Amino acid sequence: MNGDGSTLNSNPMSPKARISNRTANGLKFNSLFECGNLRKAIWVRQHEYDLILNSDVNCNHHHQWFYFEVSNMTPGVPYRFNVINCEKPNSQFNYGMQPVMYSIKEAMQGRPSWKRSGTKICYYRNHFSRSSAATGGQKGKSYFTLSFSITFQDEDDMCYLAYHYPYTYTMLQAHLWKLESNLKELNNIYYKRQTLCQTLGGNSCTLLTITSNPLTLDSDGIQQFSKFCLF
Repeated sequence: MNGDGSTLNSNPMSPKARISNRTANGLKFNSLFECGNLRKAIWVRQHEYDLILNSDVNCNHHHQWFYFEVSNMTPGVPYRFNVINCEKPNSQFNYGMQPVMYSIKEAMQGRPSWKRSGTKICYYRNHFSRSSAATGGQKGKSYFTLSFSITFQDEDDMCYLAYHYPYTYTMLQAHLWKLESNLKELNNIYYKRQTLCQTLGGNSCTLLTITSNPLTLDSDGIQQFSKFCLF
């Protein structure tokens, strides 16, 4: 049972689990946005939450990256977050790395930026075991927990927490559009944008060709296009 009296699934790793609703004096969680991947938030005790991540798209494992939104916080109070289904046996979080946080209130005040945040950070093996479906048939492998504390500074804020600086598909398309707009003004650069294929998620995978325009149309100039790099 969680902090607001609603019943939680007896198996915290169940795919049927849902993100918990806001408690009377607790945080509100959300990950229904691009790249958000929080499956469930469990109220452990006052100001502490266990978090369970969704797996990567089109698979049943690969839990490490996280990206979610929190609101309804009390400023000046340290909140403890435990991401309990990480898979890597060790992490840079044990060697000084911090999660990143983006504050909507600070952005509205003219300071839009992701910042390294968090104290009392540790990464360790826990008592949860991964299923054979998630490990390719090998049973008994353990999950790992990333635990960290965040103290929010502003009341009525909305903050985003992530493993590292997010770079979404929408951001990629915006950067490509800006690049294309800038290159149109340069006659000495050849730029072509094509669709190489479709991803499993149905998005276009872009192929870019960027090189110098040939100064002449003879064999020496055209030969510039015979050397290319695909990445």
